[in-house]
Amino acid sequence: MKKTCLVATLSFTVCTSILFTGISKPILGQEIEREVAEKQSEIAVIEKQNITAVTKKQNITAVAEKQDTTAVTEGKKGITKSIAFLDGSVYDLTLSWRPKQEEEGSWRATESHWGGFGFTFLELDGLKDAKLNYGKSYSINWNLFDWNVALSPHWLFVSGFGFDWSRFTFKGNTGLWEYNDGSAQFVKDEQDRNYATNKLGLFYLTVPILFEYQVRAGEHNVFFVNGGVEGIIKGYGHSKLEIRQLTDGTEYHKFKNLNIRPINARICLRAGFNSFSIFGYYQPLSMFATGEGPEVYPCGIGLMWHY
Repeated sequence: MKKTCLVATLSFTVCTSILFTGISKPILGQEIEREVAEKQSEIAVIEKQNITAVTKKQNITAVAEKQDTTAVTEGKKGITKSIAFLDGSVYDLTLSWRPKQEEEGSWRATESHWGGFGFTFLELDGLKDAKLNYGKSYSINWNLFDWNVALSPHWLFVSGFGFDWSRFTFKGNTGLWEYNDGSAQFVKDEQDRNYATNKLGLFYLTVPILFEYQVRAGEHNVFFVNGGVEGIIKGYGHSKLEIRQLTDGTEYHKFKNLNIRPINARICLRAGFNSFSIFGYYQPLSMFATGEGPEVYPCGIGLMWHY
């Protein structure tokens, strides 16, 4: 009987163990699989966050390089904020930017300063035989238009087209006459009479070849300097003399040719601020053809408004 009970007890124990093992094994496997799935999910989230952070960082870099004005901005203009997640940490990335034309070193000169209206006070260097009336010797400049080619952010090559009306007025009784041989000379009146009108008038077409340097002065102001050569083409030139006498009335003399060079050039320099400038020029070649007139070299200083 005891042996039968012992055998029955051992059999029950073995069956119970086999049954427990068969039931617990699937449960333990499910728990392990669940833990593995959770770990994989956490790894996927971390990888996705890392990819998101890299993507946002790349986007911010692209915005910094391209200055994309469509970027989301917060607060003041030109401040872009973004949040990135990396390895479970949060990073607040702030990008400061300004439009290209306002960035340090990115400003570029675009408008040249030659076209406009000007007034010039004239001088004749080398004048010996006559005296110039400075108060009545001037030129009116209408630089019709100009155009430019940018050479660098601050340098421009400038050209254009314009007009120049010049009048030289002389004092006393020495005027510009044309001799029979065609030469032009300053001649004193034989009867020592003073001239009521004693002037030389010229009209030129002007074509400049200039280089201009510009620098920004403040937010909206520009300081500029340009210089080079202005080619001048004579349209007409004439000398007019008027002698008034009580006995014989008024005597007029007018000479048109005077051997003035049909094409000449002058060196010019200009400096200004925004739409106004002061300029000067000197003509290194004589106004008259060599050996056919006095050796005089026009020069002047003036003011100009640029439109």
